Amino acid sequence: MKGMNRSNSTLIVRSAAATVVAGLMIYASAVLAANPAPTITFTADHASVNNGKDVKLTWSASNAVSCTASSAPDPSIWSGPKPVNGSVTIFALSKRTTFTLTCSNVATCPVELDVLQPTTVGKDIFCTNGVWSAYATFTNKTPNPITLTLISDKPLVGGSTPSGAPTSIVIDPNSKEKVAITAISNPATKPALFCGSALLRNDNLVYQYTDSCGTVQKVEFDDIEYNI
Repeated sequence: MKGMNRSNSTLIVRSAAATVVAGLMIYASAVLAANPAPTITFTADHASVNNGKDVKLTWSASNAVSCTASSAPDPSIWSGPKPVNGSVTIFALSKRTTFTLTCSNVATCPVELDVLQPTTVGKDIFCTNGVWSAYATFTNKTPNPITLTLISDKPLVGGSTPSGAPTSIVIDPNSKEKVAITAISNPATKPALFCGSALLRNDNLVYQYTDSCGTVQKVEFDDIEYNI
């Protein structure tokens, strides 16, 4: 597969009572073709393991930024993100098990920002003194502030002006915040302080932020409807 680098080795240790298969898969996603593929050393501390005995796994990866462990057929034995260098003792192994360590030279980030879009008048869309505001709820899952920058605020469907969205929004670390993303005044034909029944809709409001891996993420708000 183009853009992928793979190599495999398998360590097998046997006994009459149990067999441990320590399988090694090295995986690199070559987003930057110049990046060298990860290489890894992966060993078990015994050539044979009796049923119910412990086994220690040790690994060291170079040219890698992240590693993920898995085990089969029982994934609960060893799984999840791992450091690029480390060791672990698997206690009381009682079945034939394949251990896999997958390492990548490309940083990957979990979802760092959850966004709940405004949908309901009276709950997260309000009119006060003739100005409609829609509130989105942002949950920052990181220990750092996240700054969203407005990149698109086109004229509204049913109106002639942008939505009055803030040009930037800062969400504090490890917090959940409800923030006004629009401030829409009445169309000129409406009297002051009027919240009538004409329909106005925002379907092109876009923010972006850069996550901790350096990837630009977009947050789009579509079909926000205001009953004015």
